Formats: sequence, structure tokens, C-alpha cells
Amino acid sequence: AVGPGGGIDNYDEMGLNLSRYGTLGTGRGDEPSARTGALYPALLAASRAAGPKAPLLVQAALSCAAIALAGGLAALLWSPLAGVLAASLVAVHPSLIASAGRYEVESFYGFLLLAAAWSVAFWLRRPSRGRAVFAGLCVGLSLTCRSVLFLFPIVLGAALWARARTTPGARRHVPAFLLASYVLLLPWVARNAYHFRDFIPFERGLIADTFSTASLGLTEFPHERGSMDRLAADWGCAEPGRTDCLVRGAWARVAAEPGRYLASCAARLKHAVGLHPWLVAAALLPLALVRGDPALLSLGLLCAYFLAVYAPFALVTRFFDPLLACLLVLD
Repeated sequence: AVGPGGGIDNYDEMGLNLSRYGTLGTGRGDEPSARTGALYPALLAASRAAGPKAPLLVQAALSCAAIALAGGLAALLWSPLAGVLAASLVAVHPSLIASAGRYEVESFYGFLLLAAAWSVAFWLRRPSRGRAVFAGLCVGLSLTCRSVLFLFPIVLGAALWARARTTPGARRHVPAFLLASYVLLLPWVARNAYHFRDFIPFERGLIADTFSTASLGLTEFPHERGSMDRLAADWGCAEPGRTDCLVRGAWARVAAEPGRYLASCAARLKHAVGLHPWLVAAALLPLALVRGDPALLSLGLLCAYFLAVYAPFALVTRFFDPLLACLLVLD
């Protein structure tokens, strides 16, 4: 369950298998997997065709694009000067610089998250159906990489409907936004139905690992090699069907001790906020000052959602790196 370099998500392994065998999978190259989303392994495989170092060069280019996106988002929300300041902060942040030089998804996903945030703000600044569809497609593109925002379109749509007086134009376009947010998942669903005879709209496997360890009350995911193999053995879970077995075991523990699990969720949320407490605290100030701006509130809602959606699962610290740029824009 532990990927190359001590990671747990196996993106690089899946990218290698895709370039060598044409199959998105882990372990044996000809065995398909739905452990992670397809977009980042596909990027690794396509760029690796240009040379062994090409994926890192592509990531570096996308990191530069993310700097520009952060500046554009801040300029859209605040002013051109704020755009320059936000872009500068993103460009020099140590965690964002480090993630761009590793075969890990956070740098690429951070770019997708910024694109989603910018497109939503762009839509809400001057609502139109075309902009709503564009925003939905940007959110949907992020879902083909990692499913973190799987509920965000619904949460945002509900917030816009609840604020009908301040967002009358955007409210009319919520159905188009929702449809566009999920339509890009259809090829992935069809592929998984073909290979696994099951409905799998998002990645499967990584969530099982982090949920099962969270059900034990752990705050952070155990990175020791073999930790998931030992847990699977203790719970009597073996291939095939190990993923489903882990999820059933986790739900059984949650049902047996719901109070303990909810307390651990609260502890994980506190831990997530504590990773960047000053950024989170500073982000709350502009939200309090400009409460009537739907574009600004959408970014605040995105940041709050991102922090909260990981609470049910054992945490991996680097999974929060993609949110840093959005927090820096709010600051």
C-alpha cells in the first residue's frame, strides 16, 4: 500500500505502468487499478515520452502557471497590487517550491485547485451560463485527478441558492454548473464498470486506507512500510476484495463507537488547521470584512471545505499543500 518514495498514493507507479504497458494500474503492469485518479498518471506518462526528466519540467511549468493563476485570482478579487503580492507569496513559499520537484501530485493538483477557484470567482463576478459551465468543467477536471472536491459543487450550489438576494444571476446557472462539474467523470466511470463491474466514480483504494486507519482513532496516516498490510491481515482482508473489506471493517468500528470516531474527526480538523494556523486565521479577516461578495465567499468556502473534507480520514500532511496558494490569495 506504500508507493515509491514512501508515498501512499502510487501515482508515479501508475504513470510508469501507463507508459510501459498502456494500462493504468499498480503492481503488475497489465492489471488495471482504480486506486488513484487518471489525470496525473496520464500527465506523467505523456510527458515521460519526451524524456526521463520531462515530467519534472512539466510540473515546473505548471507551477509557474499556478503563480500566475494566484496573481490573477487575487487581482480579480481585490486589486492588481494584491495580485502581484499574492503571486510573489506563492512563488517563494518553501512547501510549494519543494512539491514542484517531486513525483507527487500536490504541485499539479494545486494548479487544478487554483484553476477551479479562479473559474468559480470569474463566474460569480459576472454570472452567465457559459461561465458557469466553464467553472464546472474546471472543478470536474480536478475530480479526474483527485476527488477532494467531490461535494464542493453541491455545497457551493446550496450556498448560492441560500443567498438568492445577493446572487440572483448565479443562482439560475447552478444546474449547468453542477452538470458540468461531474460530466468529465463519465469516461472514468465507464472504464471502471468495464474492468471491475462496479460503479466507481472516484479513486478507490487510497480512501479505504485512510478511512480504515482513521476508524482506529489515528490522526495521521502511518507511513511505515507494511502498516496497511498488517492492518489488512488483522482484519482478515486479502486480495481480491481487500479494499471493500477494509471499508466494511472501518464502518463496523465507526458504528460500534461513533462518539470516539467523531472525536477523532474533530481532532483531525484541529490538526489540519494547525498545519497553517496563521494563514487560516488571516484568511478569516477578509471574509468577515467583505461578507456580501459571492466571489470572495466562494474562495473562503472552498478553503473551509478543503480543510473539513479530510477530517473523516487519517491525515497526510502534504495533502494540504495544494490549499496553500488559495489561503495566500485570501491573506
